[in-house]
Amino acid sequence: MDFLNGYKGESDNDKRQAEIWHHRMDSTVEALSKKTNVPDSLMNAMLAAHQNAKTAWFNLERGKDGQKRKGPSADFDDGFTAEDVALCKKNVITAKKVKEAIDIDWYCIFGWLDDCKNVKKILEDIRTQRIENKALVITAASKEKEMSVLMGSFTLNETVYNDLSIVYYNTNLKKRDIIVPAKFVDNKEKNGFVHYSKAGKAMIEIILKEKDITTLAAKRESMRKYIFGEGKNFTVLKELEEMPATQIKEYREYIKTLPESQRAEWYLELQKHVPYHSQLDNNCSVAKGYQMCNVTALSMNFEALGVSNPDATRQFEDNIGEKLGKPKIFYAKEWISLAKQNGLDGVPGYPKNTKESLMSEIKPALEKGYSISMSLYPGCKGHIVRVQGIDEGGLWIDDPNGNCPLACKLDRQKCKSGYSKGTRNSSVSNAGNNNYYPLK
Repeated sequence: MDFLNGYKGESDNDKRQAEIWHHRMDSTVEALSKKTNVPDSLMNAMLAAHQNAKTAWFNLERGKDGQKRKGPSADFDDGFTAEDVALCKKNVITAKKVKEAIDIDWYCIFGWLDDCKNVKKILEDIRTQRIENKALVITAASKEKEMSVLMGSFTLNETVYNDLSIVYYNTNLKKRDIIVPAKFVDNKEKNGFVHYSKAGKAMIEIILKEKDITTLAAKRESMRKYIFGEGKNFTVLKELEEMPATQIKEYREYIKTLPESQRAEWYLELQKHVPYHSQLDNNCSVAKGYQMCNVTALSMNFEALGVSNPDATRQFEDNIGEKLGKPKIFYAKEWISLAKQNGLDGVPGYPKNTKESLMSEIKPALEKGYSISMSLYPGCKGHIVRVQGIDEGGLWIDDPNGNCPLACKLDRQKCKSGYSKGTRNSSVSNAGNNNYYPLK
């Protein structure tokens, strides 16, 4: 945030630095707000600095005479007052405290993907920031939705690459995006690497091409080790939100390379990042949404195992419903058959309705990387959910219908609907995501 650094407003790059300073304020507040261990005093100080930053930005755009400047061309001498300069220096102290709290530093690539053509330098920057545990900020001023930089033959860490491109998907048409090098994953379909956004969409891709395709795999592996390191970071995995099946598949392949004693922790954590699906927005000719908890849970199971929706124009559960048809959609043996068609092993299980039995069967299966669907109240108002985890107190589930609190559960045990005393997804979006189901 110390954007001054001796700048006197003598070049366009100096003015761009002021822009970056403002946007970094936004990014830092966003990152800080997601931490649960940040002292209130620090958060309040950061929010106050953020508000002050907006004032300084306003002054930069309009200047002392109050006239609106065109774009970022405002002159520093005219745009910033002495009070603004003092304010920015003051905020440097806050910035240092913020850095300590969020344990990451920021590194800006000015104009990256707008005017930078040095792909090798970009790759070296990514490597450097990965090693130093820093994030990169893409500051693409263009409003194009997709931007690319290309490079022909060049040498990186003694490996010659003959054709490589970096593609940035500016889907939100924002002025900046945060890139964390440790969050890149393999993208074998495009022979390269991809960094996903929080929404699970590709944000930036590195794509390798070679005339001699027999060398592609070896060159991609060489780049992966040099730029991104030997393996994945468990801390980074914990900070991720929901991930697409392609990214989950990459993590599962990596977990298989770990010593067996380390895999359980990774598999259990990975369960928390599977996309949630609601049955109440289904559109299938075979059954109504309220009847489709079965295949909706199954779609989450498939994605948890790295299997992607084969037809992105429709929801995964709708595709499964159409493929199975009636009455197969309602039978577990047909779900198992479909799993086998997708290269998965489907195994039925019948644990007793006791905490001890559930703990002894469910937890070991999850630790081995299985994905589990379970029928609640099978003797009455049966309902299928995806099991996300289990502990001594109960189950963590993804309920396709919504949230079912205690009053709802008691009704369902009496063969009543119950969800009138809960929260359906139709009234609150994704109410059934990541619910706790006590075992008593």
